[in-house]
Amino acid sequence: KHLLDPNVSDAQLGERIEDVVRIPPCAGFTIDKRGRIYFSAFTENAMLVLGDDGTPRPLVADPRISFPNEPDIGPDDCLYFPGSQIHRLPGFQADGKSQVKAPWEVLKVKIAD
Repeated sequence: KHLLDPNVSDAQLGERIEDVVRIPPCAGFTIDKRGRIYFSAFTENAMLVLGDDGTPRPLVADPRISFPNEPDIGPDDCLYFPGSQIHRLPGFQADGKSQVKAPWEVLKVKIAD
């Protein structure tokens, strides 16, 4: 509500900011129907879930998960996320050449109820 209130100054808004959890670099997150938050962790080739105790833990981690980002939860209660390979695009390469490898993948993980 404070973000939407035009009468709240930047200084007042700053006083309301709370450091909740530290996570690795993230390229997206989503929330399930129970309120659990899922984060992409592209430096760890993983998707993390924020546990009930406030600690992020791996939901799935695998070296084949290539720069996961922008997850979402489908109607089947599975977490879907692309292995985007953003870090392999030409702009991120010293030689300016693409290192992207086919196939492009959307990955799916069942989440606990």
